[in-house]
Amino acid sequence: MAGNGRVTKRSSNACVRCRRQKIKCSGSQPCDGCSKRKLSCIFNDRDQKILVTRGYILELQQKIARIEQSEKGQVSPFSSNFDTQIDPKDREDVPPLERTSTPEEHDEDQNLEDLDSGLANPLSSGPPAFMSAPNGRTFYLGTSSNWSFTRRVLSLAHQHLYQDTLPTETLIFDETTYELGWDGLRTSPGPDVPVVPTRDHTMYLINAVQFRCGQLYHLFEEEEFMSSLQQFYSGDGQSMTNSLWYIHFLLILAFGKGFVQPKAQGKKPPGVSYFVKALQLLPDPTALYRDPMLGTEILCCIALYYQCVDYRTSAHNYIGQAMRIAMAQGMHTSMPVEDLGHDMVQRCGKIWWTIYILDREMTSLMGLPQSINDRYVQTQLPTFADPSETMSLGMHIKLSQIIAEVNSSKISRACLVNHHA
Repeated sequence: MAGNGRVTKRSSNACVRCRRQKIKCSGSQPCDGCSKRKLSCIFNDRDQKILVTRGYILELQQKIARIEQSEKGQVSPFSSNFDTQIDPKDREDVPPLERTSTPEEHDEDQNLEDLDSGLANPLSSGPPAFMSAPNGRTFYLGTSSNWSFTRRVLSLAHQHLYQDTLPTETLIFDETTYELGWDGLRTSPGPDVPVVPTRDHTMYLINAVQFRCGQLYHLFEEEEFMSSLQQFYSGDGQSMTNSLWYIHFLLILAFGKGFVQPKAQGKKPPGVSYFVKALQLLPDPTALYRDPMLGTEILCCIALYYQCVDYRTSAHNYIGQAMRIAMAQGMHTSMPVEDLGHDMVQRCGKIWWTIYILDREMTSLMGLPQSINDRYVQTQLPTFADPSETMSLGMHIKLSQIIAEVNSSKISRACLVNHHA
């Protein structure tokens, strides 16, 4: 009891000496008792009480759960595969390729925070949005689609400035930037059969494709493709025009033309004649599955070309077909080398990661949910003679994972807001 009759409260933050002797501590640094006795005053921060939010505690608990799962070997193979295939001296320059959390786990972590904030993005909330083109075709405006975002912003800006809706005639819609010169019906005549270039010019186009795309995507297996190319020019090339390889060949020529002749002729993109001819010769998916590796390479080429000429929906459709054929073939698994052989496993790994990257990026651009969860992907990273190629592929995969996580979180957040509206 103090002299003035007031009760002195014991400080909740006591030093080690006062706590051990169970005496009152002033809580200052140093405390009054230690100062009088000229002793060192030590405070144990572990016993200090602080104020944190419930959301912060939940986040820590979820992180602990994920760490415990990773210690049990339940983490995606991306991290282990990538780390073991990089030279130790190069490893410090490479960001770690690991799945810290799946998009679904990330969404769950954000649910409480999103609901408590009371904030909603008007461009990603509300009922599903659609827009009609001048030709009458209706387009879905995906939540995280950059195309959708620009349309919404333009509409809001036009409405604010002119107090009127934005006329659709002023917008560029899917499949309107370029003209392929074919309506997609195999019963309709397409463009004239393109003239196959000379062998030397063909090699020039193929090298252009390898230089521009080879570092990012696997579009063809070089040894097998070049062997068939040699046979095509040396023997009876006409007999190969009914093969899947010939379709693949036309697609590579289309890319080559696009790279060496970047300027379009009017509204027709470079290499379109080769591309359309390949589409006309493309068989039913059942025929593609008979040769799944070549079939998926062909579908990747088609999807990538479509994306380049702003046919986003068609590109997304073809990469989706490639994804399903690849999964049916087990390319998303850790394929056993002892049973399938090194060459096949390596080729399937290159094909899978090309499909994976393209699918992640194209799906995000469409603003749609991802087609496969990372927890089901066990594909080993392919090995390359140059470690920088493994490094480049690893960083590209990591980037596509981040894109997919951002895309999924936006879609889930919009659904959550709409559900609680």
